[in-house]
Amino acid sequence: MYAIRVDATRHVLSIEVSGRLATAEALRAVSQAFALAEASGIRAAICDARGLGRGPGGMLMVAATIAIRYQAGMRIALVGAPEQQRVGERLISFSGIGDGFRFCESMGEAEAWVEPTAQRVGPMATSTELRHADEMLGVGRKSRGAVNGGGRRVGADCRRPLCAR
Repeated sequence: MYAIRVDATRHVLSIEVSGRLATAEALRAVSQAFALAEASGIRAAICDARGLGRGPGGMLMVAATIAIRYQAGMRIALVGAPEQQRVGERLISFSGIGDGFRFCESMGEAEAWVEPTAQRVGPMATSTELRHADEMLGVGRKSRGAVNGGGRRVGADCRRPLCAR
């Protein structure tokens, strides 16, 4: 289960996860949290996972979703119990965000860490707006594979069996 609240006075997004959290539910929470942050111009989020009993199983998918929606200048604090630190730091590592995503053992530590970012409130470009700007300026993100004449990505040669590679 999850709950998302916008703290308009502190300009922080508060997310609380508890019980058993399925991957699909975690993906919905991430998507809704980033949509609220974009709409409200909020750049700081605190996710309290201390009540989380189990989940999500698809941690790589959740981390990738966070990485896709994350924008430079944001700070995300993941609050967990000491026994949750290893799993929390693995999620942070999988996301590849680096300094913008941190594990904290207390709410006070998390609030102090996100506060400098929370003070910078203002409209942020949405991920769609950023993509359109990149395309117009010709600085789009590099694709993962070359594109052939038909517009399809080409990568590994799928015709050869694995043992022959």
